[in-house]
Amino acid sequence: MARAVAALRVAGSVAVGRPVAQLHVANGKPERPGQIEVRRGVIRRKRVLLSAATTPATLLSAIENGHGGSSRATVQPIMDALQALTAAVYGRAGEADTQSLNNAVDEASAAVRRMWLRSLIPFSVARANGAPALPTRQAGSAA
Repeated sequence: MARAVAALRVAGSVAVGRPVAQLHVANGKPERPGQIEVRRGVIRRKRVLLSAATTPATLLSAIENGHGGSSRATVQPIMDALQALTAAVYGRAGEADTQSLNNAVDEASAAVRRMWLRSLIPFSVARANGAPALPTRQAGSAA
């Protein structure tokens, strides 16, 4: 469950536009608690450890203040799952409800998937706001 907490912290940071720490490491070096391993590259795969200092309170603050590039519908499930898993990992033993944890993680996973799909569409934010996809030139202006 601690790895899921680390993954949700990274996802929450990305959702609200906060920085994610990246540590490029040699093969064989283990990840520490709070880090999640990803691999990059096609031919010469390299390991990168990601971590983020995001808490449910940070996400709630971003939702209330309107900070970040994601909507409440995206950030809320990530925040709820992070809160539930944090309580299960660091709270008192025996308080974890497996079904509610599974539901929270499933909803957060769907939110992260939607966020990822939106990132694949170029100029999607501009199109959603009604702005033109590419800047247009005014007649008579020099470019």
